[in-house]
Amino acid sequence: MDCGPIQLGGECYDPNTAASHAAFAMNLYYQSHGNKWDCDFSNSAVITNQDPSTYLSCA
Repeated sequence: MDCGPIQLGGECYDPNTAASHAAFAMNLYYQSHGNKWDCDFSNSAVITNQDPSTYLSCA
């Protein structure tokens, strides 16, 4: 996974919040693994049908 976009100077660094960066990383992981059963974030994330690009500028 390439988390460069959420690193300092990256196109998705702002907003610089743990929630925003985690949402980006979790979405990237989910997108690369194909189905919700491959993602277990120990109850720190939820599966949603909402497209993150509608509320995150870098999803």
